[in-house]
Amino acid sequence: MPLYAGIDLAGMVYDRESKKYSINVGGFTEKYTLKTNNSIFLGHAMLRFSPIVDFPVKPYIDGMIGTKNLFTRTRLIDDDDFEEEDSDSEVERGDWALSYGLALGVRLQVFRKAPEITIDLRCAYLPGANATYLVRKTGDSGPYELPIDAFEEKSSATNLLIPSLGITFNMYQE
Repeated sequence: MPLYAGIDLAGMVYDRESKKYSINVGGFTEKYTLKTNNSIFLGHAMLRFSPIVDFPVKPYIDGMIGTKNLFTRTRLIDDDDFEEEDSDSEVERGDWALSYGLALGVRLQVFRKAPEITIDLRCAYLPGANATYLVRKTGDSGPYELPIDAFEEKSSATNLLIPSLGITFNMYQE
């Protein structure tokens, strides 16, 4: 049967700003970085139609419905720690939007002795409902007292065009 069902999860950062600080604590200088990231998390239920072809190029089409979460998060990071751990974290703004769309793709078989490994070329178009989110201010280059000051609120449709390149490992062979 050439019909498959699954879940498609993705995340991306579309803008960021940071500022370094030095604070005197008990006679010692502590270094911190305040980072603000604008991000999108996508979660979709997916139906895939992939016709059975005896050829190294295997086309498919995905139908998707789900949500987009657009959010801005600011983190305070202690630069003196060896690991990047948050000293403090806060979601400044977040909004959810209904999302739906289609993706077209091809899987390219590149290894004759390993047909279960393919290169996956895909492009998804995901229109979506309106959401409120933060974008970089136009015509204002700072400097900013806080990284969040580099952004302003915007409300619009959440249409996305997402090209992707990946590797697929088919765990089921006939």
